[in-house]
Amino acid sequence: MQPSKMRFTVQSESSGGMLATHHTKAGAVVSDEPEGMGGSNRGPNPIEMLLASWAGCLVASARIVGQERGLELGRMRADAEAEIDPRSLQGDRSATAGILSAKAHLRISGHVPNPDWLKQEIEARCPVGQTLRRTGIPFEEDIQLDSLQ
Repeated sequence: MQPSKMRFTVQSESSGGMLATHHTKAGAVVSDEPEGMGGSNRGPNPIEMLLASWAGCLVASARIVGQERGLELGRMRADAEAEIDPRSLQGDRSATAGILSAKAHLRISGHVPNPDWLKQEIEARCPVGQTLRRTGIPFEEDIQLDSLQ
């Protein structure tokens, strides 16, 4: 039986500038800001890392459901985007901090007898998507089953 809770941890370090190294159980990843925001553009910025987490979560959720149901899911592609107002990072208190809107699109190749059910299952099981949904920001998740080349 699966535990009722799982804990995930990350330790982040920065020696100066905007470049940070984030240590996880599987290794380290870096984040940075673009040069125009004071960084050196040597890694994704934190918003891009969040979007990668969301896209990865959608793919992983689809794979989990597919394995459980014996579905033959082929290639997948997830695209995610978000809009922010960068003035908030520059100290402008009149600008809204945080993500203003977010969208993700997941395309899956393969034969699925009940595509609507699969879409609902993926959306319901993706913890990153569910977390973003609860924030109340304008949010869109689109899952399509088709053939990817």
